[in-house]
Amino acid sequence: MSRDQQNKKEKMDMKRIPVIFFIGVSGSGKDTQADFLIDNYGFIKISSGNILREIKKEAEGNPDNYEAGVIKRILDDGKFVPTLTIASRWYHILIDLIHKMKFSHGPKDKIKGIIFSSSPRKLAEALLLEDFFNTWPEASVFETRPIFIDVSEKEALRRLQNRLVCASCKKNFMITNKEDKPVKCDSCGGVLEVRHDDTEENIKSRFREFKEFLIPVIDFYGKNNKLATIKGEQSVEGVYKDIIGVLSLDK
Repeated sequence: MSRDQQNKKEKMDMKRIPVIFFIGVSGSGKDTQADFLIDNYGFIKISSGNILREIKKEAEGNPDNYEAGVIKRILDDGKFVPTLTIASRWYHILIDLIHKMKFSHGPKDKIKGIIFSSSPRKLAEALLLEDFFNTWPEASVFETRPIFIDVSEKEALRRLQNRLVCASCKKNFMITNKEDKPVKCDSCGGVLEVRHDDTEENIKSRFREFKEFLIPVIDFYGKNNKLATIKGEQSVEGVYKDIIGVLSLDK
């Protein structure tokens, strides 16, 4: 067997690393499912929401930061930021991860999977991500896996109206009993609060933008036979079980 043939065989035999795109309307449970995969499989999470919230924090701490100030204004209005704004952050995170994987050999640098929580949010973002993973030389070890968690607007609204978030680690909590609602995070002990952007006006804006921007993303992956659809109104455990099945992960 020639060297080229050997390299091809090794590449085919190697199990590709999943890059999961959780897609769904706000309140569909994307972050909850991402946290399960992180806790149980050690996946790395790239959260666009957390990235943008950090930029907002910069704006509040430094009013002279023009970019952060504009992004804060966009987010406060419940709108999507320009594609390049978030894509440039993804690029640097991905390059750093691939660099560590290529040049470091410790177990902590081995990537088991990457999760993009709540992304891509636009067709342009999906195309940019697919282009990166298809053309960056060392990215050939990855395989993009878009997963649509299907939840109705009615159910999503109910969940968002009963959602709390940890002020420290940003973990989400669902209130099932308002008379006995938790006050502290069970992960870090942080204070639980209502997300400031979970106003009725912002929630309705997110639903409108889902129809305008995310339906084309779902259609794109569906036409390319890459999309997995999960029934999101079953139990949290049921959703997780279906995701594990779709990804063919060891139990």
